[in-house]
Amino acid sequence: MQKCRGVDVGWGCSYRELEKFGESLRTEGLPGVGKLAPMDRIDALTLFDEMDAEPVSARRGARYPLVRRVVPDEAFPEEIGGATNFVSGKFVVSISNRTYQGLSVGEARARWTVVHEFGHTRLHPDVLVTRATLPHISQAALRRGDADHKIYRDSEWQCDSLTAALLMPLSALLDLRESGTLDEAVLVRQFGVSYEAAAYRIDNLRRGALT
Repeated sequence: MQKCRGVDVGWGCSYRELEKFGESLRTEGLPGVGKLAPMDRIDALTLFDEMDAEPVSARRGARYPLVRRVVPDEAFPEEIGGATNFVSGKFVVSISNRTYQGLSVGEARARWTVVHEFGHTRLHPDVLVTRATLPHISQAALRRGDADHKIYRDSEWQCDSLTAALLMPLSALLDLRESGTLDEAVLVRQFGVSYEAAAYRIDNLRRGALT
């Protein structure tokens, strides 16, 4: 059973809903990257470098600027490569220097991190804005108290699922399955993901979670 790693966003999302959202984002175009065909690989370095070109839309038509930052590796625990917050009226997407360097060589973990943080700005802008208004002690208490919420309401599960949909679109997986060429090695090579991410994606497809 998957464990919740994020906060309760207040609503649930299914795999299928996130698949559709990911497809719409790819079809409409990503910042700096543009529109993507199903078999196109996301240029995660360009996505990060151009992420601040577009404001982030939130509730009631509000639009906020986005700032991207590369911070020293010591700013995050080793297992975390980035974070997204709302600070002083701006969305701030921060990644470690290690992650940024990884982008330049197409490292799978770095690519996942950037697409994941981008996903938060599209999935959870209102959650980020709301949490920014809470006292720090309340934010910490909320985070500690979130362990028992449903996985489909978890901010990190939702964003990981959207990241998978963006990096390895369902339409591409279905085409590969139809041609008999769907396996982990193909997804790793085509989309620049880790073997583990590819295997998990294929397993979700095979058990019918995505369609």
